[in-house]
Amino acid sequence: MVRRIALLLSLSLAAPAWAEGGMEVTVDAINDQGRIAKQFALCIATLDGKSTKGENPRPTVIWTDGPAATQSYAIVVSDPDVPADLSIANQDDLLIAEDMPRQTFYHWVQFNIANDVRELPGGEKPPGFGRAAANDVSRGTDVYDYGGPCPPWNDAQRHRYYFTVHALDVAKLRPAENATARDIVAEIEQHSIAQGETMGTYTLNPKLRKGL
Repeated sequence: MVRRIALLLSLSLAAPAWAEGGMEVTVDAINDQGRIAKQFALCIATLDGKSTKGENPRPTVIWTDGPAATQSYAIVVSDPDVPADLSIANQDDLLIAEDMPRQTFYHWVQFNIANDVRELPGGEKPPGFGRAAANDVSRGTDVYDYGGPCPPWNDAQRHRYYFTVHALDVAKLRPAENATARDIVAEIEQHSIAQGETMGTYTLNPKLRKGL
């Protein structure tokens, strides 16, 4: 009980949270400046201004009660700032301008979380409940669970990562076997009766990292 209280206190101080539809969400990856700590990232900066693989553990997510009609919860982590043309990512002598076309990547989609759950613990092992969709971080492979930030190091845009918890009016979603993360998010949004989110930022661009 003492450890649980300590975790709740640390999360409330570390992660900005706001409510949409009466729910609040806190994430221990996000510091008090709204930045995602590098230990939760898939990619971290190197001394030569590029990147290498990070530790990438899943952060702990805690949320408050959804409406009385809530039958399950779902967590969606999305980055709307991914370049639409991935061929220009991480290219020497090429800067991805902020006004370049962008697309949304889904870094984590966990659904069918029971309605009595208010915390999804962090770590490297699967949480043991709910079901994960294949994320977009490594398209074409069987990548499930959390995939942390890994923006291009030549991107002038500081990427935003939205951690959104949805309260759903169904106990279970039953997506098709070949459903993508985007397909499942569309189904989540159809059944969402309330949501809350918090947003953290991350960059690997050496110029944007100055002063961090």
